[in-house]
Amino acid sequence: PDGSVYMIDWYDKNQCHHGNAAGHDRTNGRIFKIRYTAVSTSAGTSKEDLTKPEASLDLKKLSDDKLIDLLNHQNDWYVRHARRILQERHADAGDIAAPAQIERLDQAIADSKADETRRLRALWMLKAIGGLDDARLMKVLTSDNPYVRSWSIQFACEKGRPSDQIVAHLKEMARNDTSKIVRLYLASAAPRLPIDDRAGLLLGLVTHEEDSNDHNLPLMYWYAAESLVPDRIDSAIATFANAKVPLIRAYMVRRLSQTGDPAILAKIIPTAFGNATSSGEQLVTLNEMSEGLKGRRQVEMPATWQAEFNRLAKSSDGNVRNKAFGLALTFGDPQAIKAQRAILLDAQGATNDRLDALNSLVGINAPNMVPILQSLVAVPKLQSAAIRALAGYDDPKTPAVILAGFGELSPDVKRDAIGTLASRPSFGLELLKAIEKKQVAANDLSADTIRQLRNLKNAEVNELIAKVWGTVRDTPEEKTKEIARLKGLLASPPKAGNRPDLALGRAMFAKNCQQCHALFAVGNKIGPELTGSNRANIDYILSNIVDPSALIGKDYQAHLISTTAGRILTGLIRAEDDTSLTLVTGNESIVIPKVEIDERVISPKSMMPDDVVRQLSERELRSLIAYLASPQQTGILANADTLKLLFNGKDLTGWRGTPELWSVENGEIVGRTKGLNHNEFLRSELVEGDFRFSCDVQLVRNEGNSGIQFRSDEIPNGEVKGYQADIGTGWWGKLYEEHGRGLMWDKSGETHIKPGEWTLYEIEAYGSRIRTWLNGQLCVDLDDPDGAKAGILAFQLH
Repeated sequence: PDGSVYMIDWYDKNQCHHGNAAGHDRTNGRIFKIRYTAVSTSAGTSKEDLTKPEASLDLKKLSDDKLIDLLNHQNDWYVRHARRILQERHADAGDIAAPAQIERLDQAIADSKADETRRLRALWMLKAIGGLDDARLMKVLTSDNPYVRSWSIQFACEKGRPSDQIVAHLKEMARNDTSKIVRLYLASAAPRLPIDDRAGLLLGLVTHEEDSNDHNLPLMYWYAAESLVPDRIDSAIATFANAKVPLIRAYMVRRLSQTGDPAILAKIIPTAFGNATSSGEQLVTLNEMSEGLKGRRQVEMPATWQAEFNRLAKSSDGNVRNKAFGLALTFGDPQAIKAQRAILLDAQGATNDRLDALNSLVGINAPNMVPILQSLVAVPKLQSAAIRALAGYDDPKTPAVILAGFGELSPDVKRDAIGTLASRPSFGLELLKAIEKKQVAANDLSADTIRQLRNLKNAEVNELIAKVWGTVRDTPEEKTKEIARLKGLLASPPKAGNRPDLALGRAMFAKNCQQCHALFAVGNKIGPELTGSNRANIDYILSNIVDPSALIGKDYQAHLISTTAGRILTGLIRAEDDTSLTLVTGNESIVIPKVEIDERVISPKSMMPDDVVRQLSERELRSLIAYLASPQQTGILANADTLKLLFNGKDLTGWRGTPELWSVENGEIVGRTKGLNHNEFLRSELVEGDFRFSCDVQLVRNEGNSGIQFRSDEIPNGEVKGYQADIGTGWWGKLYEEHGRGLMWDKSGETHIKPGEWTLYEIEAYGSRIRTWLNGQLCVDLDDPDGAKAGILAFQLH
């Protein structure tokens, strides 16, 4: 009542809730009282002083009229309690306020000169005392104030369907009201109305094209409209046909397509593509229709499709043509199947077009695909998709095809290859035999692959697992012993060669954990986010690593899916509808038609396998545990698994620098400035020890000065300390130590470059020896025993 607000400000460093009451930090909490202060006016008088409460605060002793007077009090404490007391008073008496008091409230609501908050207070009080009958509702629904109209909509619909007169007026408001606030309240009220009234309301709301980019309205309209399917298909189609909000058109196409009914599709196709006046709109419609039909191998061709397809197939936009062909495949068009095969087999065709064709043909289970997919295993840009697709076909030649070139595959593709080979008992046997013959390294077999292989429930497979990988710890006693062993190992002082390295730890996280977990905003979120977990607690970490199945959250329960084609999958269900489910595995997301599911059970085991660190050396284990416990992100060690993070050719993922200075243009990293107060650097997250690095570099118009940092460290203010291979007139080919010893090699390599053109720069660092080349000509050859032996790469703007 004195106008004050209390606020608490408290931080507990414990990141996980626990039952140890003494474990919380109670020393850093603060409580604030924010107090209203009266302000003097220019006339020398002061406004009403709210810092001193009334002499008597027993508001219950006031009359109804006095309580209504409090509506205009500056302090809302009085307003709220006055409204509450009036509501309780008339609820207890079973009546409403006297006509004179209701008239006062009517006048306050209608007073267009009054502040809208006062008008709303009167409306709320009228509602609280039961005076808001249909006649008054109709009156306030036509108020000149949008907030009064909006609250009137809420009051009209909060207890079920209002009268026919009010429903008719709400439909008129949906068509004609100019206020977005009012339309938001109408959209919120729509789900409370019977479905036929809801449909009529939506027909007006979705015509407001001006709402297309609103933060809330398109989705609010959609929440109400979605329920029209499947019970009011004609109303849903009418809503779609009248919609001028793109999101409603797109989402309704998807929702109606989900029915898989060719008659419904035949009704929406002409309207959908007739309203799509640009290739962008056509692409949206095609994507949404494809999404709606996802999980269906084939659907009977709608009667209106062929005419639209003939036009779409001639589009100048390649994406539109590809998506149209993909949809035609779903509709079983033999000409489309033939055309997509031709695209897939065109060795000179664009990679994206071939990938789209591959996924489309596999998606409809097109005949005779296995030989084609097996041949594509040798095509680098298609091999990953081809290998994943082969898991869906039980062909005895597949293991040999994949294993033949296994050693040449990149780490990511190897993971896909192992995922496919672990999907069937016959494939799994060939994989384990290849490990037994040393054709595949045992450490390529991660713990989650072992878990998947054991899920095949094949005695011969299990026997080979024990032979090539070791016995899997299943009993609680075995796991307790392993936790104790690892805890003892980590508590003991490490020998020189086993000291933890955070950069190596992050590399181990990337290889063993990142495909499912995110830490410091890097990684996937199949499993729980780790950044806020109790990572510094060694017991917490080890119990989750060794025995992740001890406690499994509902959202992370793994499902075992057996398909009619003999494939076994383990993963988390991320989406499900009447026709399909989406399963996320360790290396892909798969949509599985329900008609192809032979068996489906919830696994008692976590998606995270036991013994995930089994294959790690002591140094790798210590480094991983240290990284998991670190309070901030660190660099990642460059190795065969992480080298792909250096530069993706598209953006600056894996690099840190000032965005206004650095960009990627046409596959090139560009640094651009009009002048700097201090040197700026684009810093790679990769940490290199011994390496050989090459890149092309160009100074535009041969102006300015730059350099390539290596074996360097970040220091405050965004700068970098360490070796720099110099770039710039008078500096080409020299070696400098930034924020260190200065110039270390002063012989110029200027004669080896052509000013203003691209220059091949090569840097080699092995042990203490540093060498550099410009356009193949040796520049630096320095033995520097005192120099850093590891660090990051960075590019300089001087």
